Formats: sequence, structure tokens, C-alpha cells
Amino acid sequence: MAAGPAVIPYAPAPPLAPALPPTLPPLPPEIAFLQGEGVRYGDMFRAGARGRQVGATATRCLLASGLVSGSAYAAFLARRLGAPLVRSATPEGGAGVNMALRQGWLRAHLEGGAPVLLIDAGGPLAPALAAAGRKGARGAMAVASEADFRAILWAAAAPAISRAASATLPVAESARTGLDRRQSIVLAALALVFVAALAAAPMATLTYAPLMLAIPFFAAAILNVAACIQGGATPPAAPETKDAALPTYTVLAPLYRETAVLPSLVAALDGLDYPREKLQILLLLEEGDPETIAAARAMALPPQISVYVAPAGKPGTKPRALNAAMPFVTGELVVVYDAEDRPDSQQLRCAARAFARAGPKVACLQARLAIDNSADSWLTRLFAIEYAALFDVTKAGAAQLWLPIPLGGTSNHFRTALLRDLGGWDAWNVTEDADLGLRLAQRGLVVDDLNSTTWEEAPAEIGLWIKQRTRWLKGWMQTIITHSRAPLAGLRAMGPVNFAAAVAISAGVVIGSMFGPFLMMAAVWRMFTPAFLAGATLTDAIADACVLVLGAAGVISLFLPPVMAVRARRRPDLAPWILLLPLYQLLIAVAAWNAARELVIAPHRWNKTPHGLSRNRQAPPSASSGQKQ
Repeated sequence: MAAGPAVIPYAPAPPLAPALPPTLPPLPPEIAFLQGEGVRYGDMFRAGARGRQVGATATRCLLASGLVSGSAYAAFLARRLGAPLVRSATPEGGAGVNMALRQGWLRAHLEGGAPVLLIDAGGPLAPALAAAGRKGARGAMAVASEADFRAILWAAAAPAISRAASATLPVAESARTGLDRRQSIVLAALALVFVAALAAAPMATLTYAPLMLAIPFFAAAILNVAACIQGGATPPAAPETKDAALPTYTVLAPLYRETAVLPSLVAALDGLDYPREKLQILLLLEEGDPETIAAARAMALPPQISVYVAPAGKPGTKPRALNAAMPFVTGELVVVYDAEDRPDSQQLRCAARAFARAGPKVACLQARLAIDNSADSWLTRLFAIEYAALFDVTKAGAAQLWLPIPLGGTSNHFRTALLRDLGGWDAWNVTEDADLGLRLAQRGLVVDDLNSTTWEEAPAEIGLWIKQRTRWLKGWMQTIITHSRAPLAGLRAMGPVNFAAAVAISAGVVIGSMFGPFLMMAAVWRMFTPAFLAGATLTDAIADACVLVLGAAGVISLFLPPVMAVRARRRPDLAPWILLLPLYQLLIAVAAWNAARELVIAPHRWNKTPHGLSRNRQAPPSASSGQKQ
């Protein structure tokens, strides 16, 4: 509905004198008109100086400072232009959300059908005014505040965004459909071969079948040890200190039923050391979560943080919500944080500097995840050891080897243009991060390590842990199914080395999780039989040799990364708990078999992990980044 340009008073400042001394330097034109609205000259002067310092518009700096609200600036601008201030309008068909945000205007119709060029008061004014003054421009100008401009875009685009968020990838590249016909035929043929071999030669089959199964487990163990050798000690990431050199950045923080951690998340995101003028933070909420929506809208959010409610649709997954938010992303770089995350305050500066120094093929930086509630229970201690081994040693070393890296679910920093070109996330994969890491590798793109820590909360109860790990492993199974539909295409795209590494990593995770404890128990059992190393037959000799080799590889790959990680994190208190990792592996096997069951009955179910339950979340170290090594 159109309305007159009502003036919203600028309360903090007393009225200025009508005439300013001629010695004062001129103000940027996009804010100079505010002199007549009672805004202090000093505030505007500082906004202009800040804009020149960081490479942003004076308007953006003034709004980011909080000295003038977005609604007040929109009202003042509307009066200056003699244009109506509107809160609702209907964009013309084909108006692209991201294009409208970047150019700062769109063509729309007011209630009653009057055509207007709608100006985003928080966007760049020069392109908007140029479009309005262009010869043949249709309709008059109208102004909307930054928040209302985005709300108008969202209301118009929501149905299309809802459909598109679930289908950003071709069906053949998505986990939406599960096994295809060829995969089903291959699995059925393998099952028939196994049954036939078991009937013809039961002893040989029972001896060699587990050894064949252990091949990817062995290959994954080799990669783990190679990553340990290569990784070594790496210095913490260094932040970019010059604000002018920093790109625009968007933070996506998806939440679902997270009212308990919402205040701490907002505090952590507001504490990020990055110019507010270049920072966009979107709290991604779901239409089916009215409690969190109400809690977020009731908060006094800083100017750089806004609420985005993803339109309803299927499936109800985190990657779908992320896809739904991508049209509203304005940053050159984008990062994903989870609801319970507490990233290092300078992590964005570190990532910006790393991207600036990296080659164009580095599409993503994976920051390191660490657990800050390890004191809650024996389970959280083992979780902390696992994360330290995975992110500080294994993934860090794999990055130095330029191997494919399945991403963690949070603290992934992307070049926005490349992420859009890749199609974003697979909305149907419940471990979307692992899938995305392999898709990056198939495009010849690289994931690099960012030695900056994000602190997370681990589930302290076995039931919650099993649900979370079930989802992760089910997503890994979906990833294997998706990427094995066209193996020759994957081989050509990735090259033989990276393709073999991707197969070893993926199959090693699933087979190691499902069968690893059983293979190790079978190996221990065989070692204590009288026939061990007796070499009665060639089959016995080969089996015994494999038991020794696989057993040694399994023990080394299980214990070496945690030992190195605990030392690197300077956490000697965790060292004794490393001995319980075999028990932890048994729990992983339980989750893996549960994941296989869910893959059949509920492939796209998202097992939500509740947060805010920890009793002992520790304050993160004050170091500016990463662990000290």
C-alpha cells in the first residue's frame, strides 16, 4: 500500500544551524541532504570518512553505525525525492532477487496498478537514480526501506524460491531418487555371486570375502597416515588488517527450533571482527518454526544481522534452507555457521586474506571445528578427540596433498560466484557437506584448510549422539550412491589419483563404520587360534598376512591422528581417553547400521540435534585464530 513520505524523527541529534561554516568539507551527496533533517554534521562526516576508509558507501556506513535507522533514512530520502514511501508493492515478472539487491532498484506496481521504479533506500543510490532518469523510464519513483525492499522481494519470489531450493541440481546428481536401475542390477549381481561362491567354496569365501571388503578400509587407512605425515604443524591463519582490502561477506546461520541458543549465536556473530558495512548476516529460519521466528524478531538485532524465513517446502533439510537463502546473498564470500557455533572473532578476516592469496581454483576454505564442552561426559571427550584428529590432522594434511576433502557441516567459506555456479547444496542429501566437497573436486576445484577454530557443542548423551551420527552416515551413503551413478565421468573429471582418493575416503567411511569393529575383532580372534601363522594352506597364509597388514594399518590409523591432534591442541587431559576409541568405534558401527536402515525407510529424514544442553561450555581461547602448534 502506498503512503506519503512520513518523516521519522532523528532523535539522537539536536537541530543543526541553518547555515554551516564554509570551512567544513562537503559531504557525500547520498547523505548530504540529511543536514536538513537534524542529523549531526559530525556523524555524517565520520560516515563519509569511514566509507572512504573501507571502500563502502557513506549510506551503508551511516546505517551500519546505528546512528540512523533504516526506516528513518528511507523516510528522509522519500521526502527529498518527493516520492512515496511504500511498504508493499508487486515486482514485475522476471525481477531477479539478487540482481535487484545489487542494483538497488526494481520495477514494480503499487496497489491499484500504478507502475513505479522502487528504490532500495539501503542500496546504491546512483544506479537507481540513473535508471529513474533514463529516457523512456516508465512510472514515477517510490522508496522502500532496506528491510521492506527485501520483504517485497521475498513475498514475490517465495513460491519460485521454494521450488528452486529443492531442485538446484539435476536429478542424476542428487540424492533425491536413491539407487538407479544400473546400480540395483550391480548390487543384485554381486549378491548372487556371493551366494554362489558361498555354496561352491564356503571356507574360501568366508576367508576372502572379508579381505575384499577390507580393501577400501585399508586404502582409507593409508590416506589417513599420509595426511598425518604431510600435515605436520601449520601456523594459525593470519587476518587481513586493512579494511579497504576486505571483500563483502555474507554469513548464513540456519536455525530450527533453536530458541535456547539464539542469544548466544547472535552474540557470537555480532562479535565477529569485520567491518559492519561489508557484512551481511542472515539468520535462516523455517516457516514451520514459529517459536524461533518470534524469538528472533523480538530481539534488538544489530544492523548487520537480519532474519530470513525460508518458504515452506520439501524436504525439510538444512541444505534446502541454505539454497533458499542464496538469492539474497550479497557478499563476494559466504560462510555457513551452525546455531551453536562460536567462531574465532577474526575468522572472516583470515578467510578473506587466504582467498586473496590463493589461486582461483581454491573455491572453499574449511575452518577447523573443535568441541568446547568436552568436560560434559566421556562421550564428549571422545567427540573432542575425534574432531581434533579429523580437522587438525587428517583434513589439514589432505588439503596440503590437494586431495578431495569432504566438508564439515559448518565453517565452510566459499567464493559466492563459484558456489552459485556449482548449484549450491543438494537439498536431498542429509550430509550435504560431504557431497559438496566431492562435487567441488569433480569440477577441478580445491578445498583448502583454514587454521582458525570454530567452537561447537557436542551431544553428551548416547541417544542424541546416535541420532546425529546416524544422519551423518546416512548422508555418506547417499553421497556414495549419487557419485557412483557415473563412475567413468567422475574418473575423467577428477583424474585417477583424486578419483581413487575419493573412492577410498567415501567407501572407507561407510565400510569402516559398518564393518571396521567386526573386521578388527575377527583379526584378533584369528591371531589367537592355533592355526595362525601355521601356513597349512596357501589360503591360510594369505589370510594371515592380510590380518597382520590390515590389523597394523587399522591400529595406526585409529590412534596416530588422535595422538598428534591432542598434542597439537595442547590437551593432555584428553590423552588417556584415546584408549577408549575402540569403544567409540563400536558406537559408530551402531549408528552406521541404523543409518542403513533409515536409508531404506526414511532416506531424507533430518534427525535434528538439539543444542544449548551443555553444562560446561568453556570460553574459547583468546587467540585470534587456530590452535597453537
